[in-house]
Amino acid sequence: FQGKILRLFLRRGILIVLILLGIVATGLFSAKHLKREFLPLTDAGLMSLFLRVPEGTRIEDTGRVFAEVHREIRAIIPASELEFVAENIGAPYSVNQAWVPTTAVGSYDGEILVQLKKGHQPTAGYMARVRSMLKEKFPTLQSFFRPADATSQTLASGSPTTFEVRFVGRDVPGNVKLAKELVERFKKVPGAVDVTLREVLGLPEFYLEIDRIKAAQLGITQQDAVSSLLTFLGSGGSVSSSFWSDPVNGSSYEVQILAPPAKIDSSEMLLQLPIRPSGGGEPVLLGVFAKLSERKNPASVSRSTLLPTYTVVGNIQDRDLGAVTTDLEKILEDLRKQLKPSNRIELAGQAALMRSAYSELLSGLVLS
Repeated sequence: FQGKILRLFLRRGILIVLILLGIVATGLFSAKHLKREFLPLTDAGLMSLFLRVPEGTRIEDTGRVFAEVHREIRAIIPASELEFVAENIGAPYSVNQAWVPTTAVGSYDGEILVQLKKGHQPTAGYMARVRSMLKEKFPTLQSFFRPADATSQTLASGSPTTFEVRFVGRDVPGNVKLAKELVERFKKVPGAVDVTLREVLGLPEFYLEIDRIKAAQLGITQQDAVSSLLTFLGSGGSVSSSFWSDPVNGSSYEVQILAPPAKIDSSEMLLQLPIRPSGGGEPVLLGVFAKLSERKNPASVSRSTLLPTYTVVGNIQDRDLGAVTTDLEKILEDLRKQLKPSNRIELAGQAALMRSAYSELLSGLVLS
């Protein structure tokens, strides 16, 4: 039987060519239409939801918003499937940032951690419902799901989301503009979710400008004004330590002078702060030689090889990673044409790892 087939192919060589072309065409068709994933998804029953309320929000107000989101999550996930829900609000202490993976930069940031019980429904389904809830009931919040389990964190390769697009270079205004344009365009890609700009660009703050000439005429130095401000806004211990010794037991106690924060309710009150000249003399109100103005500044600065970096993050839902990556690369190709010289766009996260792995696999197949 095998001999007959061999003689048939030898007599009709065109048949072999047609079969090979059919195999190649089938492979190309499959490669174009089959879904592409880096690795199969794992379901460890963990969720890590990052939330950012409007910049500058006080931590107690942030806590109230997180409590509302917490209640909504408990309304979505049945109590029989919920192990616990925990909240981490604010940036961790600077020493702990080397050990605690976080994207929080201020009192307006935080994470909600969710652990499901064994036998739970698919975690991806609950994540989709949480996204819909946030979009409907908390439209002003920035949010995205971070890798929660060890497998997802390893595949993310240090990135907070599936996609991480970095705009690197010294053209800060141009790169910020392109990053914001990417956010708007990437949100419209089917399957792209949690798309947002990672950096905080507009943190509100007060700027105090002192007229040094007028202050000098009044006998007041910069140090006098700064010391009084620190005492008023912080405590007396931030300027100089004071102690009281108990005459009965001999123990010493640190004494702090603190202005009640609840009574500092306006910028005008700050300008009414009396400043006492260090050289002696009558106190002078701060508003006599200084003016207060509002401005917005970046709250976080990212750098790659010392260059300013702005990052757009995003995840996927209800679509394969390869298809979303293909659409994203088309947008990035268009944005790269608008970059100024020496600036660049980098793609990181699972999308970049998958692209690298597929390229190496294809190279290996060609060489073999």
